[in-house]
Amino acid sequence: MLVLAFLSVFLAVVFAIVAIFLAWEGSRESRVGRIRRRLSAITRQSPEAVVSPSILRDELFSQIPALHKWLSRIAVTRRLDKLLKQADSTMRVGELLLFTLVFAAAGFALANWIGHSPLSGCVGAVLAGCLPVVNVLRRKRRRVKLFVEQFPDALDLMTSALRAGHAFTGAIQMVGEEMPDPIAVEFKDTFDEQNLGLSFKEALLNLTERVDSLDLKFFVIAMIIQRETGGNVAEILEKINYTIRERFKVLGQLRALTAEARLSGIVLALLPVGVGSILLLLNPSYVLFLFRDPVGHYMLATALALQAIGYFWIRKIVNIEV
Repeated sequence: MLVLAFLSVFLAVVFAIVAIFLAWEGSRESRVGRIRRRLSAITRQSPEAVVSPSILRDELFSQIPALHKWLSRIAVTRRLDKLLKQADSTMRVGELLLFTLVFAAAGFALANWIGHSPLSGCVGAVLAGCLPVVNVLRRKRRRVKLFVEQFPDALDLMTSALRAGHAFTGAIQMVGEEMPDPIAVEFKDTFDEQNLGLSFKEALLNLTERVDSLDLKFFVIAMIIQRETGGNVAEILEKINYTIRERFKVLGQLRALTAEARLSGIVLALLPVGVGSILLLLNPSYVLFLFRDPVGHYMLATALALQAIGYFWIRKIVNIEV
């Protein structure tokens, strides 16, 4: 009870700090919004002077200077910051770590209350603490998938623009104006970076840093080589587009052939949960042994670990790269 009381007070203080920070951040965003509206009113006569707000994002890991200085010394912070950018999240690394800590504390309190054991509390803290990072990874995968689906159409648009007499930078600008998000945002950022003085190669390499896509890397490498050696850009884009579309066909065939194995993995992962839930309703004392007895805690942890290993092993087998 003393541990639960301490955790309750700790969570209350953390949530109060988060609420105050979000309120302050909201007022700050309103001030930034007023400044941007004034700047847009000044530059209304020259729309080309307006720069995409996404490339004006600062590189602070946290609004707290001391925390930013400490996080800048950790190597994993750069990876988390890159992950947040690839997920197109406005969250900073410090905020992500704060949410991770809050979820871990809540998971520890809940699992310790259910299992009456520090071991179950630690397992709950690990599982709950991973939820914010898993959510960012899910957003990243969804955004990259949408980008890859739009990429062939963007290459068609760029090829048509080049054949019509536009420069390559003009074709990039056209994709940023005509295509939907997220591909429009990324190509507009690349065009704005070039306008701000960044070299052609650095702007395209920054694009591959923001979007983790193998097809995009093929495109960027081909364009960099073409800029150094020369060649017909429209013809190169047509070949890249053909390769990407054929790759999509092969991936579709592979997904159809591995559908049964993927479904088997999902069924095998959910089957113990379903059977355990039914047994809990029919004979609660038989299942609650896993939560109340220390031996049951070790059995439950071993079962969960083996179940996770089996699920990810099946996914690794059916995930064939093309």
